[in-house]
Amino acid sequence: MKTLFSICLIISLLLVNSVFAAEWSVMPINLHLSAQAKSQTLTVSNSGKKTLRAQAKTVVWTQKDGIDVQEETKDLVFYPKIIVVPPGQDRIIRLGLAHPQIPTVEKAYRIILEEIPEPVVDEPTKSTSAKVNIITVMSVPIFLLPKDGKPSLEVVSNKIGTGLDVSVKNTGNVHANLRRIVINGVDASDKQVCSVVQQAWYLLPGISRNYQIKLPSDCAKATSFGVEVIQDNAKTLSQVTTNVSAQ
Repeated sequence: MKTLFSICLIISLLLVNSVFAAEWSVMPINLHLSAQAKSQTLTVSNSGKKTLRAQAKTVVWTQKDGIDVQEETKDLVFYPKIIVVPPGQDRIIRLGLAHPQIPTVEKAYRIILEEIPEPVVDEPTKSTSAKVNIITVMSVPIFLLPKDGKPSLEVVSNKIGTGLDVSVKNTGNVHANLRRIVINGVDASDKQVCSVVQQAWYLLPGISRNYQIKLPSDCAKATSFGVEVIQDNAKTLSQVTTNVSAQ
């Protein structure tokens, strides 16, 4: 008896530095809408040997307790919703506001592009066969900027057992693109004895996120820790620093 299995592997690319897949890509890696720019374009490029077919949708992006929440929205209009890109070619998605009202606090959205897999064909065979469809899903952030936008972070750190609890709150009215949290432990002579790097993520306005960071054994020699929260803002890196006692 012939049996055919179709396995779909979903790759979600969350757009930290670049947005790419094995055979197709999108640019830019995020979009900004404002009073001055009520529409934008997104370029989908196909570097593969087969025609790309993908479907798009937009969602409003919020965070609850530091966790991403996404719901479909009609706040944005875009075209086309089905993208067909022949090999070696590009296609443009045009996107804008359905109701061009500029908020006082930034609103965040995403446009999600999901590859439409080719149909799995059951070819005559005497043995069990398997087909693997790789489905790439790309999620591009879209930010609707307020008139006067400014990120601002509050960082509170506490030593708990063999780890640090680092709480980061965005008190500004636009998102903070957090890159990483760097912890440096120093001893009584102010000599660095350990260092830990924790990857971080977007923090939307008014949202807090707690990072519970386990410290390596070298940090047992530390009498205090410096905690640096590094963010990427307009292509420049900035940091917020706080200190915590090892006691």
